[in-house]
Amino acid sequence: MYSIEKSGGLVKTSRELLDDSAVNLPSLLGQIFGEASGRFEDVGILNGNDTTNYQGILLAAAGVSDVLLASATAVVAADIFNVFYTLEAQHRANATWVMPSLISKEINGINATSAGVHSVNDLNTPPASFLLGRPVINNDVTGNGLETSITANDEIAVFGDFRNYYIFDRIGFSIRRNDSLYMETDQIGFFGTRRGDGQVGLAAAFKIMKAAAS
Repeated sequence: MYSIEKSGGLVKTSRELLDDSAVNLPSLLGQIFGEASGRFEDVGILNGNDTTNYQGILLAAAGVSDVLLASATAVVAADIFNVFYTLEAQHRANATWVMPSLISKEINGINATSAGVHSVNDLNTPPASFLLGRPVINNDVTGNGLETSITANDEIAVFGDFRNYYIFDRIGFSIRRNDSLYMETDQIGFFGTRRGDGQVGLAAAFKIMKAAAS
């Protein structure tokens, strides 16, 4: 069941700044509010608590299975294959990897200086934006629940078909302007708000890459 939650932010600006700015300040604030709302949603989808936030994929109650690395401190090529093939075939065709940039660095460094499986052939070649043929999204938003280094029991990546995560937007994102509330200091307030929720629709469509226990 969805539980509609409200999030938002407030920016106050002086009337002089609004009048004299060489840029379209309301448009700029709209962009900033939108980006902040996106980061909030990123955290909710991955690490929400299902009470005051979205249901996070990493939340135990979401029922998404872990796939353990062979090691508590490192990732090897066999771990990548394990996660990939543990996800059922019907979900792999549209699956996406989500991980922090520093975990991508670890993966791209697998066997970089020796014979074997390589992600990057040489330093003139940009890192691939795909892993085993599926897109990789680097999510570095603080609080998303994914660790940026590998230690025992750390969850470091999600692999799955995100069409099976359901997002409900009640009214979309809106910005309101108030010229009166902060009149005492001759400031104008801009309020950005959105209402929505998110739930894991099918837990089997996702797998969590997790370091082994120590």
